[in-house]
Amino acid sequence: MKYLNIKLAFPYNWYQYRRVKLYDNNRKLITRIINLEEKVITINDDVKEVTIKLDFFKSKIKLPTTSDENVYLILYLNFRDSFFTKYIDTLKRECLTGKFVSKEEFNDFNLDFYSIAKDKARKVNPNIKHLLLGSLISSILIITGFKDFSNGYYQLAIFIGIFSLVSMIIIYLQKQLMYYDYKSRMISTGLAFILATALLNNHIAFYFSCILIVLSLFFVYLVFNYSNINKKEETLTNE
Repeated sequence: MKYLNIKLAFPYNWYQYRRVKLYDNNRKLITRIINLEEKVITINDDVKEVTIKLDFFKSKIKLPTTSDENVYLILYLNFRDSFFTKYIDTLKRECLTGKFVSKEEFNDFNLDFYSIAKDKARKVNPNIKHLLLGSLISSILIITGFKDFSNGYYQLAIFIGIFSLVSMIIIYLQKQLMYYDYKSRMISTGLAFILATALLNNHIAFYFSCILIVLSLFFVYLVFNYSNINKKEETLTNE
C-alpha cells in the first residue's frame, strides 16, 4: 500500500466549486478533490498511473517508481498566462494535469505556483479617470442613439451605452476588484464602445465618429497602462 498525498490549486477562482475526479489504471474512482484542498488516500501497489478528469479535461499521470510509502501529487492548470493565449490553452484536454514532487515542493505548493496569476489576482482600486471617461462615452452613445431610435443599429448602440454606463456604476460601487476581473471588464467595455461607434458610423458625422473611436481607443490604452503604473507604485512602496 502507498499513501497518495494530493493537492489541487486553480488560479483566478476558476472551478472553485467543482470536484476533480481521480481514477486508477483499473478505471476505479479513487477520490474527488476541490480547489485548494489537500487529501491523503491509500492506493494499492499495483496502481501504476492515475487519471484526472474534470468535464472534458483529462490527463494520465504515471506514479513514480519508488519504494517510499508516501508519494506527493500536485494538480494544476498548465497554460500560458496572457490575455489571449490562456483561453486557447484552456481548450486543450490536457490543460488540467499534475506531477509528482518531493515532500518539500508539495508543502510549498499553493497559488504562488501561478506566478503571473498571483500578480493578477491582486486587488486594485477602480481608476476614477477610467470610470469618468467610460461614463462619458456611454452617455454619448445613448444620446446619439436616440437620434433615430427606429433604426436597429441605433437601438443596439443605445443598449451598449446603457449596459456600459451601468457597468461603470457597479465597478465604482464595488470599490476594490481583482485586477484580472477589472482589466477584463474594462477592456471589454472599450471594445464594445468601438463596436457601437462602427454601428453608428453610417449615420453620424465623420469627425464625430473619429472622436468617438479615438476616445474609445484612449480608454483601452489607459486600462492597459494602469497595470504598469500600479505595479510601479507598489514597487516604490515596498522599497
